[in-house]
Amino acid sequence: MTELSSLDLSWCDLSDKKVKHLAEERLDSNCKLNSLNLSHAFEITSEGVEQIAKVLNVSQLHSLNLSESNITDKGVKYLAEALKYSNGKLKILNLKWSKITEEGVKHLAEALEHSNCELNSLNLSYCELKDEGVKHLAEALKHSNCELTSLNLSCCELKDEGVKHLAEALEHSNCELNSLNISDNYGITDEGVKHLAEALKHRNCKLNSVNISDNRRITDDGVEHLAEVLKHSNCKLYS
Repeated sequence: MTELSSLDLSWCDLSDKKVKHLAEERLDSNCKLNSLNLSHAFEITSEGVEQIAKVLNVSQLHSLNLSESNITDKGVKYLAEALKYSNGKLKILNLKWSKITEEGVKHLAEALEHSNCELNSLNLSYCELKDEGVKHLAEALKHSNCELTSLNLSCCELKDEGVKHLAEALEHSNCELNSLNISDNYGITDEGVKHLAEALKHRNCKLNSVNISDNRRITDDGVEHLAEVLKHSNCKLYS
């Protein structure tokens, strides 16, 4: 008999009660489901997330999509605590367009520094993180336990200061990030690109993919900084 490994329930009319039933009845240690998509389930709140978080340590899930839901910092705290005790099973977490602020990001950053957390892909695009929230993530990226390789911060209200925090993390020997998306952040200027360019030239920087599209305050000066990077021997960006 074929065992279900992927379940897509996006755009379904799911309430917290239904999510609780799904978590308790289907996401136990016997379930082989490794990918669950609950995106665009607008009725799911932090209470529903708590039910999923409770079973992360026994389920086989390695990919969880909760994008475009009503998840708040409270729900993220449940997930963050679960990530510390999920024995490294969950690898991909998508929280795009959630109601997450700096407080929620701080919880995630603490989880990323935990020895049991092996998350390698995190999507926080379209969340109001701002520079202070990104600072927490940047600190986590420097931690020896952090295994994050892909980070999406598109449209997170970042400014040059936030890019500076990320650049400092990219230069750290512990940072494993190889893909970074900071597109659609109108606060990023040529100054932010300069910080990023310096990091891309550093021997410790592992980035091979960077998306800075739709940052409309970047001018020819910013492009020039990036052009110089492409000539540098330490630059790992792919064509």
